[in-house]
Amino acid sequence: MNGEQVWGVLSNSIQLMPEDLVVFVERIAVAVESSVIDGFFDALIITVIGAISGAIAAFLFSFFHWKLEGKRNAVAETALSLKEVVFDFESIAIKYWLTDFKVEELVECQTCEIRIKSFFKLIVKYSRLLSSLSLNNRGAEIAKSIESFSDSVFDLTTGGEFESVNRKPSKGRAAKIAIDCAKVRAELLEIGIRS
Repeated sequence: MNGEQVWGVLSNSIQLMPEDLVVFVERIAVAVESSVIDGFFDALIITVIGAISGAIAAFLFSFFHWKLEGKRNAVAETALSLKEVVFDFESIAIKYWLTDFKVEELVECQTCEIRIKSFFKLIVKYSRLLSSLSLNNRGAEIAKSIESFSDSVFDLTTGGEFESVNRKPSKGRAAKIAIDCAKVRAELLEIGIRS
């Protein structure tokens, strides 16, 4: 029913009513006619679409925010774990290369050799995991640096007279291991802070 039809019905009814009531009904008719009855449903639909669009936008923002946050946490946790492994590797490797081989300390020496190898495997695993996470340009450079570190530090640590009964202490080798490990720990700290 449009506004003209409403007005027609009301005007027919007005003729039968007292004068004060006629004025009141005319005012109501004008108010009803001036309100956009047909536009009400359009406004309702626009409002519903706006609300749904807002809800979808909020969901997408939240979804991508938490996905990015999860990635950052994974990078930071991997970097922290690798930093701890490098620290432990450095401690055991320095101890190994600063002490002379003695037959009476054979078990301790072999324990150090085994721990060096196991820590190296962890370094390789974590460095590959870190490389597999999508990082920004600087993070990718650091990940490559850490991968090359794992190769060079293994050669440095297990080179020479490693696992030999003729092994002599090597302060230079221990110092080089310490310097390389400190450099990598600093890079890992940078990745953990940036992520």
